[in-house]
Amino acid sequence: MNCHEEIIEYMHDYLDEDIKPEHKEVLRKHLHDCAECRDYFHEMKKAVALVQSTSHIKAPDDFTAKVMAQLPKETKTTGAKRWFKSHPFMTAAAMFIILMTGSVFSTYNQDEHFSVSKQPNLVVEGETVIVPEGETIKGNVVVQNGNIQIDGEVEEM
Repeated sequence: MNCHEEIIEYMHDYLDEDIKPEHKEVLRKHLHDCAECRDYFHEMKKAVALVQSTSHIKAPDDFTAKVMAQLPKETKTTGAKRWFKSHPFMTAAAMFIILMTGSVFSTYNQDEHFSVSKQPNLVVEGETVIVPEGETIKGNVVVQNGNIQIDGEVEEM
C-alpha cells in the first residue's frame, strides 16, 4: 500500500468515529479509487467488529486466583532484592547506620590499645617499654596503655 499516511490516518479517525466531514469525503473518494486501500479498510473494520463483539465475554470470577496460583512462588531473596531496588534511600540510610555503628564500636576500645612512640634503642617486652641501661634517648618517649622502665637516660628536646 503506497498511499499517503494521511489516508491511513483518516481511516483510523473514521473507525474511531472522530473524523472531520471534509476528511470523510477525501477518504470516501480515495477508497472508491484505490482497491488496495479499500481492502485494507475493510480488514480494519472487521478487526474492530471482532473486538467489539467480544466485549460481552467475561472471565470467570476465580480466573485471577487460578492464574496467580499457577505462577512460580517468589523466593525470599527475590523479594528482598525487589525491596532494595524500590527503596534506594532506605537502603543507603541503613548501610550508613551499619557502617557508622561499626566505626563507633571499632573506636570504642581503641583507648585500651598499647602504643609507643617510634625511637631507636627502645626495647619493648609485652606492654613494657624499656630504655636500656647506658642508652640515651633524645626527645619524649610516649607510651599509651603500657608501662615504661627507664634504666638509661631520656633527654628532652
